[in-house]
Amino acid sequence: MLKSFHSKLNATAEWVAISSIAGLIFQAAIVYLVTMLWAKWLGPEGYGVYSHLWSSILIAANFASFGMPLLVQREIPRQSAEERDTLISKVFITLPFLLLTACILVLIVNSFNKNIIYDLNSWAILFLASFFYLVFTMLEAIFKGLSLYSEINFLKKFLFPVVLLVGTFFFSFTVNRATAEDYVYFRLVCMFIIIVIMLTRYKDKFVVDLNIRRQEVFSLLSASRNFFIGSSVILLGSELSIFFAGFYLEASSLGAYSLGVRIATVVNMALIGATVPAMQSISRFAHEEKFRDMEKTAKKTARLAFFGATFLYGIALCSVDILLYLFDLSFNSEIVFHTVAWVGGAYLLSAFLGPAGVVLNMSGRETSANYSAILSLVVMGSIMFVLSDQFGYLSVVLGFAFNIVVWKVSMTLLVRRFYKFWTVAI
Repeated sequence: MLKSFHSKLNATAEWVAISSIAGLIFQAAIVYLVTMLWAKWLGPEGYGVYSHLWSSILIAANFASFGMPLLVQREIPRQSAEERDTLISKVFITLPFLLLTACILVLIVNSFNKNIIYDLNSWAILFLASFFYLVFTMLEAIFKGLSLYSEINFLKKFLFPVVLLVGTFFFSFTVNRATAEDYVYFRLVCMFIIIVIMLTRYKDKFVVDLNIRRQEVFSLLSASRNFFIGSSVILLGSELSIFFAGFYLEASSLGAYSLGVRIATVVNMALIGATVPAMQSISRFAHEEKFRDMEKTAKKTARLAFFGATFLYGIALCSVDILLYLFDLSFNSEIVFHTVAWVGGAYLLSAFLGPAGVVLNMSGRETSANYSAILSLVVMGSIMFVLSDQFGYLSVVLGFAFNIVVWKVSMTLLVRRFYKFWTVAI
């Protein structure tokens, strides 16, 4: 009977993973349709400015989170109902502090962006966008920690893309000659709508107690610091590459590179979709020291991710010329194709190597994961700096591709060292 229960549990986990990937594919289809429309309306230079601007917002918001989303996802499944509510309360209490941090980081990061002239309204939009993205990320982590996968999948992978698509057409008819800042403002409104739904419709899923001692809040920030660098670099690989590329490429080339990165990212969605449902299981097995079960879960996740990534990589490669033709985009097709080929190939290898980063972070080895993240970031920056004069845009493409490869290979080797098993899809 116990064996039958485990088989049902595994079947449910596999179904959740498959449905998660399907949701991500639907989300990607809508988001890429919106991306193509924005790219068409903004043009190569305008889209390059928008991409650099949006990447700086995500960088500020994710670094301001201090790695808390990963900490929340790891700790909630291990805690009792009372401890869980206390942890969630601490997260909400820290939000004003995180908002201030995000605003400061946005100010610092965008001071380097010479393509945009800022006024008071522009800075207000940047601050609000960073804060809303930060709040959305925190709520998403709480929902995942509480196993509310169907709820978060509906909101993030169905409702948000639909709101984004419908709003895009409405926005295009009401605003003439929209600028990059206008599109940032538009995304801000879409995020605000989803956050309001999350806080009102699902408020009964958790309890928030604001009477938490200050020392307990500081203890949360202290505990999350080990996730700070690693989680930020992991979540922001593509955005960091776009931000760095802004210093080496002119606006039109940056627009083509950014478009290629957006298309290639669909390959990584297979690993994300397969990994999210497995995070709780890996965390629980690590906590209970059931390393054999952790290995089985990691390998099963890798096989599912690699199968999906192979399919998506083929689609991404074949879709470049089709998308540029259908939407009559004047982007440099060579830059777009090379970006999709190299970056998509790196994501495919990442899917084959499996959820090594999740295994390290969910088992208390986040410090080692940080070293891998820092190493990969140094590799990316070095390749861009050394090869930029000789290879131009290819230095940016290769820098980001090798960033993914170095990060994933190093973490796979660390899992092998600590737990004596491979996370690869074999």
